[in-house]
Order: sequence, then C-alpha cells, then structure tokens
Amino acid sequence: MSTQRVRAKKRFGQNFLIDKNIIRKIIRGAGELKGRSVLEVGPGTGMLTEALLDEGALVTAIEVDKTLIEKLKENFKDRDDLTVICGDVLKLEFEELPMKAPIKVVANLPYNISGPLIERFVRNKGFFESFTVMLQKEVAKRIASKPGTKDYGYLSVMVQTYMDAKLLFDVARTCFRPVPDVTSSVVSMVVKEKPYLSDTVPYDFYKSVVRAAFATRRKTIINSFKGSGFDVEMVRDALKCCGIDEGLRAETLSVEQFCSLAKALKEGESHKHS
Repeated sequence: MSTQRVRAKKRFGQNFLIDKNIIRKIIRGAGELKGRSVLEVGPGTGMLTEALLDEGALVTAIEVDKTLIEKLKENFKDRDDLTVICGDVLKLEFEELPMKAPIKVVANLPYNISGPLIERFVRNKGFFESFTVMLQKEVAKRIASKPGTKDYGYLSVMVQTYMDAKLLFDVARTCFRPVPDVTSSVVSMVVKEKPYLSDTVPYDFYKSVVRAAFATRRKTIINSFKGSGFDVEMVRDALKCCGIDEGLRAETLSVEQFCSLAKALKEGESHKHS
C-alpha cells in the first residue's frame, strides 16, 4: 500500500514507516515469529504487517482509522493469517483478542498514546511474551534507563519491575511519511518469568508507591511522600527496614529497592489495619 495515496491523520498520531531496512531490523529484534501470535497496534499502510506475515507470524492488527482498515483488508484479502480489528487499543480487553497467548507485540506505536499504552501492557503482562516497539526516543529512553540517570523515573521502574528492557536502535525522522518532529527509537521489553515483585503486593498499590516516590524529583524520597496519602512515619519505618537512606532521591533507588519498599509498606498497612 503506497503511503503517497494515504493521508496521515494527526489526531491519530500517524507517521507511516516507509524504510524497509528499519522494518527488517524490527523483525530481527522481535526474535522467532514463525507460528507465533503477534499483535500489531496501528498497522498504518501495512508495510510492517506484510513483513510479519512473511516471517510466518499469525498477526492481529488493531487500527482505529476506518479508512486504513478498508485498505488493509483489500490489500491482504488473500491472507488467512491476518485479522484486522477496528478499535481503540486503550479500550480493548486483551482476553477478547482472537489469538493465543502468550502474545508478541511488534509495532510502530502511535506516539500520542504510547505512555498510557505501555502502562496498559505492563498491567496486563500476563497475556504477553515480549514487546518490540517503536516509540518517541525520549519515551524509549525512560523505559530502558538505569538508576542515577536523568531519564530514570516512574515509567522506568514500572516497566523494569516486570520486564527486561533495552534500547535496540534509533530511527531517523526521514524513515517516515510525513516526517515527524521527533526522533524515534525501537525498544525491546521481554516479560520476566519471575518479576522482581511478588503477587503479594497488588499492582495498583505498587504503582501508587512508585508514583509518590517520584512526585517531586528534586526532593528527598521521604519528602516526596509527604502529601501522597501515605503515612510518613510508616514510610520512614519502611525505608529503615529496607536499609534505604531517607535522604536519598527516588531516582537513585534500584528497581529491587522499590520492590522492597512497596513490600514493607504493604506489610506496614496490613499490620496497621489488623
């Protein structure tokens, strides 16, 4: 499907990938695809879709743009290994997808929804095996960054608690039509067989702990928790229990330390209400 005949819609965050070499690199980064369930979000003009099918993947493509859906269905009408779904991936129930888990996600994600979409993927990690996705470079750096760096923050911790994340490569703006205002990167996220955090700490509780810790980046972690809804003395006790200096800033803590802190806080709350 030619990108010249398809007008990108800004409201959908559309920038169509047109570089076949980059598509080959994404495919290599995704690992074994033959016979595997692959979810593509925002297939656009279908260039990546075609490459996935040629690798033997069983692809389900989710597209919100009805104009593109008609073109995709027409172009791939002879393929029985592709299912095209019209819908908003942020509202999709993953258990209703017509594909077997575990699922690999391989996609050039719409940049206007990439943040909340990555969080949805993390929350629903049980359906997935891995993610090989293109994102705005600054978002990709936040996902894969390490403690003590300026990009390390809430998203880094949430992703890396449950997944092994790494940057694969950058993608020049000229590889897209229309040319975007930002540089892109492809990131790999592989769901851990054993996440750092046990199921004894609910996802939403852990999320609230990490969000509170990064609420005010320039403050110490104990001060960042003030006004967060957590009992500050309980936070102080939990930090002490974990051997974490309350004068540190959140961006210096490892993912393992965040998990330990959340566990100690959860145990503290349980004792308080028992």
